[in-house]
Amino acid sequence: MDKNEEFISRIREELTRKEYKPNTVDLYVQWLNKLQKYYAIADLNRITFKQIKDYIEFITVRKSFAPRTIRQAAHSFKTIYVALLNKPFDFSLLKKHPKVEEDKPETLEKNEIIELLNNATEPRYQLFFALMYSAGLTFGEAKVLRVTDFDFINNTITIRSKYFQTNRKTELSTFVEKKLQEYISEYKPKGYLFEGKTKGKLLDDSTLQKAFQKALVKAGIDKQVTPKSLKYSYVKHVEEDGVPLPALMKHLNMVFKWRSRSMWFYSKIVEREVKTIHNPLDKLIYSDIEKLNIVSIERMLLKVSDPNVKDFILEGIQCIKAGVYRAAVIFIWSAVMNTIYHKCLIQDKNDLNNAIKKYYRDAPFVNSIEDFEYIKDRVILEVTAEISIYDKNTKNILIECLDLRNKCGHPSIYKPKPIKVAAFLEDVVNNVF
Repeated sequence: MDKNEEFISRIREELTRKEYKPNTVDLYVQWLNKLQKYYAIADLNRITFKQIKDYIEFITVRKSFAPRTIRQAAHSFKTIYVALLNKPFDFSLLKKHPKVEEDKPETLEKNEIIELLNNATEPRYQLFFALMYSAGLTFGEAKVLRVTDFDFINNTITIRSKYFQTNRKTELSTFVEKKLQEYISEYKPKGYLFEGKTKGKLLDDSTLQKAFQKALVKAGIDKQVTPKSLKYSYVKHVEEDGVPLPALMKHLNMVFKWRSRSMWFYSKIVEREVKTIHNPLDKLIYSDIEKLNIVSIERMLLKVSDPNVKDFILEGIQCIKAGVYRAAVIFIWSAVMNTIYHKCLIQDKNDLNNAIKKYYRDAPFVNSIEDFEYIKDRVILEVTAEISIYDKNTKNILIECLDLRNKCGHPSIYKPKPIKVAAFLEDVVNNVF
């Protein structure tokens, strides 16, 4: 090993010992390698400040590097030679470059979060993105979660960080908990929650990033966002819900750097303890604050596991967005009946068929979904009350919904008004899904 290799190895070890992030360590080492290549110097430890200054001048004038990149190089050399090696280099003598205003990162709106999750191509991707958003996780934090990090009794998640000595706990979303139980039952992860083809090995980063981009395209979201935008969206939405930013930063184990002492001073005056920060995903899915509209049916879709039912609802959503309300009612009703068929089939088969015979004497024996094809929806709705799936009042509400479905299904000039369709959606969401 030559002197430069020894020097770089020593710098890497020291930066790691001081708990610099791996990406930052790699960046500092890259600048050392560029400096060594430029001078072809045999020992980086013997570099002079004039050489560093001349190199900065070279990448500024000759290479026309961006101000941000030049500052990055200068900061890297200052950290290594002044902070670590105590060299008497005065970096204040370097030419100052104007700071470039940081671009404001794009975030997703609340309705876009729902559409993104609905359009995830696999349940594990939906779960991964839901976890990131609901708990304000970074990509790295979500990726290394283990099954043992979830406390289903206390509804908490333990978030482990490489960069902080203490772990943090956050609330486990009700929606995520349900999906998580289904996921664990299907995928049976051994160690990490999100494993690749080899059990015990992490799912590849690029796989998750591609899944995110595919979901964006399917959802029709045209924004420059990446998975880390889910954490930005979390911060934005929780702050909008009334949680002070300092309390939120503390909850996320993040150091909040005030831009001025005045801001810090007044923050101490208004500082208040926030015992619980509820995740925004549950507020979004389960909240009844908003008027029932297309968002309500999209929320409900997230809770549906059956792929056939989901397909009917997706078709209905597309029709509502296009203003084709008759078709929307028909598709949604198909999802309703498919759900009711499944509820019927888990009942005692003799009780079910005896109840059907009461309203349709010549009905075939029902033993599977296909057998319902020969029985009218009105009969099935009457049967749901007979075998106590629904009470009489709920049955009557659903019969009114069926009447609207029949009006939409029969050839006519009938066009349901949006308010009628909204009432229909409210009834089926509340009583069936």
